[in-house]
Amino acid sequence: VYIQCESDAIKPGDHFPLDGVFCEKTYRSQQVKSWHNVGKSQMKRHPCYQNFHLESYIGAPLSVHGKKYGTVNFSSPQPRKTPFTDNEIRIVKLLAQTISYEMTMRNAINELRYSKERGELAALATEAALWDWDLEKDILIWTPKSERVFGYRNPKSLPANSIDFHDDFLHPEDREPVKSGLAKHFKTKKPFDIECRVRTKDGFYIWCVSKAQAIWNENDRAVRVYGSLVNISSRKNMETALKESEERFRIAYLNSPMGIAMIAVDGGWIDVN
Repeated sequence: VYIQCESDAIKPGDHFPLDGVFCEKTYRSQQVKSWHNVGKSQMKRHPCYQNFHLESYIGAPLSVHGKKYGTVNFSSPQPRKTPFTDNEIRIVKLLAQTISYEMTMRNAINELRYSKERGELAALATEAALWDWDLEKDILIWTPKSERVFGYRNPKSLPANSIDFHDDFLHPEDREPVKSGLAKHFKTKKPFDIECRVRTKDGFYIWCVSKAQAIWNENDRAVRVYGSLVNISSRKNMETALKESEERFRIAYLNSPMGIAMIAVDGGWIDVN
């Protein structure tokens, strides 16, 4: 909660019953609400006026991922001479939309970070294909149920060697990066970790993160590789949606007929369109 108050009457972290504040009307209606002279309106019986003597108020609802979150509002113990204008209402509404967007994007970014750091590990139980590659014989052995990741029921449907996997399962644009990444792993012994697209039974491609670890013989030659392919399509779809949402906001921000300013919580200017 961010609060700017001339006194210490209200501080960040303070809690009030929802039905004891004007924001209740804004939150429940999910519309901009405003009163320029509460004492001369029906709202004078509201607990907020009785307890805090706020004479003027304007607030707009906030939402995160389409769900009610709270409000952004401005209030004063002084009444206004005139009602809030249409432009003032639009500005407060636009401010609420901007804050809602920023909070939604922040949550999405945190979710992406969580998904990348922990979600992939959890997915190993249900969305991971584990494999064992004999380099000398070029034989690929898959663990049971690996076929389900790619939509197959028969384990024999999976590629039996690296050539079949490279030519039939791996996306054409990802073949060279995967090949180069493995060659680098064999040479430097640094971890192999790459994102690539793999074809499923229905002919579509899913995004996977592929991790592998080679085994070297006494001559320092890689002879075997153990690895995994984890389906991360949901995370990649979220990243795409996030980029598209940011682009829509950028276009709306730059082409808005109204002046828009982004201001940090400390009062500093971030950007102006």
